[in-house]
Amino acid sequence: MSLLVLVVAAGITLILMLEHSPGFRRDILGKVENSLHESTGAELSVRDFKLSLSTLSLDLYNVVVHGREAASEQPLLQTDHLRVGLTIDSLLGRKWHVREIIIDH
Repeated sequence: MSLLVLVVAAGITLILMLEHSPGFRRDILGKVENSLHESTGAELSVRDFKLSLSTLSLDLYNVVVHGREAASEQPLLQTDHLRVGLTIDSLLGRKWHVREIIIDH
């Protein structure tokens, strides 16, 4: 069990260090955008993000989601800020749920 705690702590430390790297941030955003497009067909554009492990939340800035609307129509979603808060029910069982979704503007 102590080995698992050490591995998790090392992973969190690595993520926190890499989070400030511009290349890492671009890669993460690119993977999220591609994943959403592959699973739903929607086009996602995000200017930046902030991950907060202390509150288990993700803040996304300048979010635009295009669905199947025509190019001349408004996007499906356009917001200045979107926050998603998570609650981990079981780390080992990989069970979690969304605690909150906040959309500003």
